[in-house]
Amino acid sequence: SFIIKLSAKNEDGSINELYSGSVTIEPNYISPATGSYKISPNTAAGFVNGTAQVTASYPDCGLVTITVTDSEDSSKTGTSSQVRFLPAGFVLGIQNNLQTVSKPFALSLTAKNAQGITTPNYNSAVNLYPVAVTPLDISKATLSPATILGSEFASGVASVNIAYNLYGRIKLRAEDSNDSTKQGISNELTFLPKGLSVSVEQPAVGRDFFYIGEPITVSVKVQDEMGNPIPNYPGIVELSSGFGLTLPTDWTFTSADAGEHKFLSTAVEAGTYSVRAKAESGLLQAESQPITVKNAFLQVIDTTSTVGTGQVIIQLVDDLGNIITSENNLAINVSAVEDLANNSVNLPAGGITLTEGRAIIPVYDSEAELVTIIPSSPFQINVKKGTITFG
Repeated sequence: SFIIKLSAKNEDGSINELYSGSVTIEPNYISPATGSYKISPNTAAGFVNGTAQVTASYPDCGLVTITVTDSEDSSKTGTSSQVRFLPAGFVLGIQNNLQTVSKPFALSLTAKNAQGITTPNYNSAVNLYPVAVTPLDISKATLSPATILGSEFASGVASVNIAYNLYGRIKLRAEDSNDSTKQGISNELTFLPKGLSVSVEQPAVGRDFFYIGEPITVSVKVQDEMGNPIPNYPGIVELSSGFGLTLPTDWTFTSADAGEHKFLSTAVEAGTYSVRAKAESGLLQAESQPITVKNAFLQVIDTTSTVGTGQVIIQLVDDLGNIITSENNLAINVSAVEDLANNSVNLPAGGITLTEGRAIIPVYDSEAELVTIIPSSPFQINVKKGTITFG
């Protein structure tokens, strides 16, 4: 309810203290321009010394002016300035309390008056906010859209699709954009991931396999409806890959992961592997593409040379002795052991990168002797040493 203060005026604007008539009270619809609800009571009397005070109510919303007119002389009238009527609150309707992160869902928002009756003329914007239940930190929360426009209301009800970007349980709060105390709050909603993904970073360009001992990056992502990682996911993901691939059996996601964690794995033996992930009590499952791991050997071809500068060939071969010609990125180091340990041998400094699985290494020795050449790599690649005989 609200108070209407009435004053009867003379032509010069002074109060007509002798006025003792009655008046009618009517709303004039400004925004929206039409309406059906009236002000109650719609009449007033009992003027004392030219003034009266009426406790009235208007069951609708919107922008109006109020006109009072003498009951016996319609030429005697007066109109108030614009008055905005707001709802007492809102009712939020959501059919399903279980939702998917970032998937739009239907929300109905109904403006209600103090008696719980829908206010058909409501046409203001409403702001929406998430209210945390668990987890309590929803600082990265986004509702889309976060505002329902007044133009979306029809007969006091707006029906929209909205989406929420975080994992967990929340309530939705609706606030009138003119007065944030005019609110409504939904039931509790639970938001779960859409799925999991497990991906493996590709090996070096030119090959589709890894070597034993070579780092393998495995990425596990907890996804929303759009396939994006859920930044606040706090759950446990179980992992399995079979014997031979080093991975933890489970991982508890933290805020630092932001929905995606990268594991650095290696294989201890050759084979074909895959990584399987499971979360939310098995409701979410995913498996990586096959991971091929091969055994390899760095093989030095025995050779001879005159005293001075010679060459040795180092090649990377598989279990069958075939050169792995797809290898153009592996950097190796080379060392030498002299029969006569007097540091007469000179080798190139720094790492040497294989080209099509081979490298030709210049070796200098100032004296006749047998020199053993030993290559090495950053991975667990087997080595077959070889010799160069100077003489």
